[in-house]
Amino acid sequence: MFNKLRKFFKPGKKYEEAVLKYYSFLIEDFNFTLEDKPILVIGRYYDISFKKIDKIIMIYYEIMEDYYHVHFTNFLIKGHPQIEPITKTSYLNYFIKTIYPFLSEYDFTQNNMYFDKFEATNEMEKKLLDQAKDLRLCLLNLDKIDNELN
Repeated sequence: MFNKLRKFFKPGKKYEEAVLKYYSFLIEDFNFTLEDKPILVIGRYYDISFKKIDKIIMIYYEIMEDYYHVHFTNFLIKGHPQIEPITKTSYLNYFIKTIYPFLSEYDFTQNNMYFDKFEATNEMEKKLLDQAKDLRLCLLNLDKIDNELN
């Protein structure tokens, strides 16, 4: 019985390991901490959250839809609409659309060099790694958005 349960939770463990590896820059470079709450593996999705003061970055995987996304809470950027104003939550793909026009080839090259040390071994890891690259680009360049929109 225990082995059956272990097999059931194995994908969650692999997801957790991949997130902690690819998103380690949140802790190392941006002083986020892993949230005190346990890493959630709730039937239909996995959720791992990083926190810094009142800012939270949540890494989600929705199992049924095989969909990965990153949420931001309390990241206020001028000219950037919040998707859910009450919870002050936005999504990475909206940040990316806002920030990409302000990035240079150098920004992309430096970011890719940072992630050269990682190799995704399956589709899940590839998706997580791609979003980690986008997230790091956003966090490194938030000031460019504010400067351009002032």
